[in-house]
Amino acid sequence: MRSKKSAEHLKRVIFTKPLLEKILTGAAKVTYRKTRMNGYYYISTNRFRPRTKDAPLIFVYQTEELEPRNLTDEDAKLAGVDSTAELHRLFKTWYGDPLPKLYRNWFRLVKSLE
Repeated sequence: MRSKKSAEHLKRVIFTKPLLEKILTGAAKVTYRKTRMNGYYYISTNRFRPRTKDAPLIFVYQTEELEPRNLTDEDAKLAGVDSTAELHRLFKTWYGDPLPKLYRNWFRLVKSLE
């Protein structure tokens, strides 16, 4: 059981709407980011909107540092992306070129903090 203090430390993570759908169906199990993630996050699809009562929650339970150029199509599929080429295109859009080292953050969808 989580305390009120845990809820106060809930962080936000932003996903595109198509990726959110894949998270909700279980098709995405990881996110690749420039920073390590850990703990509970509520998902938003827009950084300008406040958290809603029904915002999905994820729990990040494991993080690994990696070199993005070494990822495979299977690694891309873990994040709900069809291919490494598409994943690299997204990385370049979000993080620029050359790509920095990234972290693979493993998560699970949770129903609530209680």
